[in-house]
Amino acid sequence: MKICALTEEQISAAAALEAGCFQDGVSESALRDFVYAESNHYLAALSEDGILLGYGGFSVAADEAEIITVAVSPDARRCGIGRALTQRMLDDACALGASVMYLEVRASNTAARALYTVLGFAEIGVRRGYYRVPREDAVLMRFDFSEK
Repeated sequence: MKICALTEEQISAAAALEAGCFQDGVSESALRDFVYAESNHYLAALSEDGILLGYGGFSVAADEAEIITVAVSPDARRCGIGRALTQRMLDDACALGASVMYLEVRASNTAARALYTVLGFAEIGVRRGYYRVPREDAVLMRFDFSEK
C-alpha cells in the first residue's frame, strides 16, 4: 500500500467510495471543493496496482487541525488502511505546526473509536444529533501533540 496526495484523477473514485461508505456522504462536486480548499489536505491509500483503497482529509488552521473524513473500501477494511491514513494525517498536521487535532465520529462506530483511541485520541465530548442520515450523536475526540 502507498499513501500519497489525492489527485484530480482519483476524485471520482474517492466520491464513489464516499457514497459506498456514508449514507450522508458528499457529492463528487463537493468533494472536489474540499480537496482544493486552501487549508485542506487529502490523501489516498493505493494498492500496489494503483487502485484507491481509501482516502482521508484534514484541515489545518493556525495551530489546530481537524480530520474531515476517513473512508476505506469495505473490501479493504481491517487491513490497517484506516490506521495508516490517520497516522499519516497526524504526522502531516504536526509537520504543518498543529498542536492539537480534532475529529468527530459516529457514536455507533466502535471500530473507528477504538482505532482513534489506540492512536492517542481522547474522547472529550458528544455532539447531540450531529449526523443527520441516520440521526446520531457524534463523539468528539482530541489528539494533543504535546502529550505524545
